[in-house]
Amino acid sequence: MEESLKNGPRSTLASMLMLVCGLWCLHIVILMRKNIKCLTRNLLRPRTH
Repeated sequence: MEESLKNGPRSTLASMLMLVCGLWCLHIVILMRKNIKCLTRNLLRPRTH
């Protein structure tokens, strides 16, 4: 019982860290996608005109 109680908080902290990292990765990916879209538009504009 003592071991499970000791490991409990650690596992919850690990899962929380994983969730935070995942959310940050998703946020960065979304921002990068927006930036890439803007960059591609700027690059394609002179070619099309």
